[in-house]
Amino acid sequence: MQVPDDLVELMSADLARPSGHIDLDLVDDPLSRRPVGLRRRWTSLRVSAAGVVVLVLVGGLIGAAFGRAWTQWEQRKLDSARVSLFVAVADLSTTTGADGRVSMEGSVAVANGGPLPVQVSGPASGNFRVWGQQRVAAAGAVRFPASVVVVCAAGVEQPLPLALVVVTADGERRSVEVTVELVGIWKEMVAQNCQLPS
Repeated sequence: MQVPDDLVELMSADLARPSGHIDLDLVDDPLSRRPVGLRRRWTSLRVSAAGVVVLVLVGGLIGAAFGRAWTQWEQRKLDSARVSLFVAVADLSTTTGADGRVSMEGSVAVANGGPLPVQVSGPASGNFRVWGQQRVAAAGAVRFPASVVVVCAAGVEQPLPLALVVVTADGERRSVEVTVELVGIWKEMVAQNCQLPS
């Protein structure tokens, strides 16, 4: 029986080695033959400087885009909740004075100073009422029918408080307190019916 040459070389190398020494190059280690794990492969990768620059630029662009989208979303959220209304008396159609009271009917102009349209309606009770519900565009104004009751004995406090109900663009229902100055014919009618100096 013939012994292969490579086996003969291996055996002769083992015999030529001094005893007590182990040649680590020839030791059959089962751990050294296992496949390299994903983490080990990933950490052993060498990335060029150009690759690092590209990764940093892509990460920066993604971060900038996300930051801008977040800022725009926050701004839309703030804009939809912002309410800025201005109210002024407009036309006066009827005036009735009796029993120390002056009742006037006419219209008021409601202007929206906010960035988005709102739905506006008046209070259900009180001495100053605005009737109906209307959409007021951003930077727009609409007229509402209105009525005011002034009690002469209490004195005419100017400006008059008015509570409006507003539905903002985000769907929230809010009560907004504004003040209205009685000017022009409105003020003259109160002065005349309450015997006040004009």
